[in-house]
Amino acid sequence: MKIAAEDIIFQLPAVSLLRELAEKKIPPPHLQLWCPAMGNILLSYTGEQCPEPLFKVAQWLSDCAQQVYNSLSLHTSSPPTNIAGQGSYMNWRVYGSWYSGPPN
Repeated sequence: MKIAAEDIIFQLPAVSLLRELAEKKIPPPHLQLWCPAMGNILLSYTGEQCPEPLFKVAQWLSDCAQQVYNSLSLHTSSPPTNIAGQGSYMNWRVYGSWYSGPPN
């Protein structure tokens, strides 16, 4: 789930801000910066009471993101695999993409 950025470390401030929004029912000042989608929705309610479902969505998003982060932080990576000599893996015609260019 992408809340604020591709890199998970940049999503952590958004998670805490969403949690704060859900608990205090007041938009944190930096929410617009760290979570633009939710920030833009809240801007449309400037001067008005935000609907209760928005706070529930904020809580759900922060809970899900925290669960994903916790799962990733417990994950142990496997040793790197040597792909040299795996011709079909390197054949862009088989996979339809050639992102890194030809092997050196």
